[in-house]
Amino acid sequence: MQDNVNTVDEVGSEGAFVKLATVISSFLLLLVQQDAQQELLVFLIFPK
Repeated sequence: MQDNVNTVDEVGSEGAFVKLATVISSFLLLLVQQDAQQELLVFLIFPK
């Protein structure tokens, strides 16, 4: 029984960490996409 409880705890904390990592990575990806869109917009409006 003790092993099962430990396993559940490990999976729970690991799941929370994965969820946090997913949120952070998606947020960074969103920032990068916005930055890229702004650069593309500037390039389209003011071609070099």
